[in-house]
Amino acid sequence: MLRTIQSLSVVLLLISVTNARVALKLNENEILSEIIRLNDTKADGCQIDINKDLNEPQPLVIVPGTDRFLLPDDERGIIFLEKGAQIELYCSKSFHGMTNVQFRNITCENGNFVENGQLFQYRDFNCTEYPFHVAVRTGKKCFNDASVLDVGFEVGYRFLKVYEICFDEVLETTHYVTHEFTPPYKTHQAGFPRPGWLNTGYYNGKRVDTLYTRASQREVVTKILNSTTQVDKYIPETSDFYLARGHISAKSDFIFGSQHRATFWLMNAAPQWQVFNNGNWIAVEIAIKNFVADRNIEVDAYTGTHGVTTLWDEQNKPHEIYLAFDENNNGLIPVPKIYYKILVERKTKFGIVLIGVNNPYLDLKEIESDYVLCKDVSDQINWVSWDKKNITLGYSYACDVNEFMAVIKHIPDLIVKGLLV
Repeated sequence: MLRTIQSLSVVLLLISVTNARVALKLNENEILSEIIRLNDTKADGCQIDINKDLNEPQPLVIVPGTDRFLLPDDERGIIFLEKGAQIELYCSKSFHGMTNVQFRNITCENGNFVENGQLFQYRDFNCTEYPFHVAVRTGKKCFNDASVLDVGFEVGYRFLKVYEICFDEVLETTHYVTHEFTPPYKTHQAGFPRPGWLNTGYYNGKRVDTLYTRASQREVVTKILNSTTQVDKYIPETSDFYLARGHISAKSDFIFGSQHRATFWLMNAAPQWQVFNNGNWIAVEIAIKNFVADRNIEVDAYTGTHGVTTLWDEQNKPHEIYLAFDENNNGLIPVPKIYYKILVERKTKFGIVLIGVNNPYLDLKEIESDYVLCKDVSDQINWVSWDKKNITLGYSYACDVNEFMAVIKHIPDLIVKGLLV
């Protein structure tokens, strides 16, 4: 086997030089991956690189006749197709250069694509505008009579779901968002532009996006604490100490730019301190994708929030922090105490929950008494690059899922048989 691997290494190095690439070192897995790639991209097959071959506005790429996106075959973001394989493309309005044509079925042939006898490159396919994504009330209920929302794309009689939300329409807060992670999700379309945030049909018509401005935050927190001095301390005019629209499921959790756009519903966000958002939490988001790909596993993910964090007035009295209030002075859009990510591997039913504290102004005693909700098992995890005890970046820890669910009641009744580390 070693001699075979060494011979293959030489062949692949020659291939790399021929293609003006540098291949300094190849391990066995990389060699086998390259063999598979070369086999799959033989002269009569096709490949689509999500970071090179998508023309904008991109159509949805669908497994023909199904409600599933066609995903890359590996973590490099390449879709491999054999000769004769078909894919279905969809635009909500029409394809560019055509009138009212929403669907196209194309067939792989000799590195190109054929439709009605005409030859195309994949980059020839784009829409007049991006496919429309929607957030639909399913009629189902989750914790405490909250609404289950499906976010995705209406494609004729089908619905291509990107993720599901458990959203409390009374408190205007999201309990959790759920979707899958599989190895292809390690790679996503890089550098895709961020659209504006949406909340059409939700939040009783409020312009929620404006509540996240620094000026609005300073105004509402001034009223809560009855102090401009304290607001200057907590949310200064300039700095990363402000409340961002913290994606619950990150846009980079998904592969295609069209899916990224679908993450910009405000029900998929909660007020998150920017220093935490860009600190330990982003480290968790990146680590999960790498972990799933490196272990070659499939997991169901539940990302959520819990509780209402507090800030202190001039008399050192704590007050819960919200972005808005109703006519009866009930708080709406709470600033969560914690963010969490539950992973449950489908095959083994082993799970783990990663937790981050959403308040850079706490001290360690307050965190340990009010924010650590279960036994910390993070010492058993070596695949997250976090500064987990750094309060400013978001004090972080990990727990057994069953122990966490015993405290956080809004999580579905998940079957978890062991610790995923």
